[in-house]
Amino acid sequence: MNKYNILYIIINIYIILLSPICAESGNIEPPPKLHMALLMEASSQGRIGMTAVACVVRNRLERGMDPGLVALKKKDLESFARREGPEKRHLAKEIVNKVFKEGIPDITKGADHYESVKFKRPWWSKKMKFITQIGDHIFWDSRRRRR
Repeated sequence: MNKYNILYIIINIYIILLSPICAESGNIEPPPKLHMALLMEASSQGRIGMTAVACVVRNRLERGMDPGLVALKKKDLESFARREGPEKRHLAKEIVNKVFKEGIPDITKGADHYESVKFKRPWWSKKMKFITQIGDHIFWDSRRRRR
């Protein structure tokens, strides 16, 4: 068996294993203006940070929760997004599409809450299990209890 056959097998296994994840995620519609909220919440974190926040929103919606983004309620959201520039707006739209339409794997491993590392650990996270840190955000899962 040559290296191309092995690569072909690995790619097919990857697609087969991820297809249920992708199929499930395609059913959830993102909140209107989510791309703008991603910019306000995590534009300084770049692609990976905005993707992580979008994954949290998807997880929350799949569990029947509110999207949980304070930025979606901001009155100056659209003007903030315009100031970020067309390249960042395009990136944010691309991320929303990948997370909600293409169903990319969840890089937060199921987190449904996050907070900036710039703040103290929030009161609401005390009983939640820490999942990971991505950039300047810490991620928790409310379904799992802290030990």
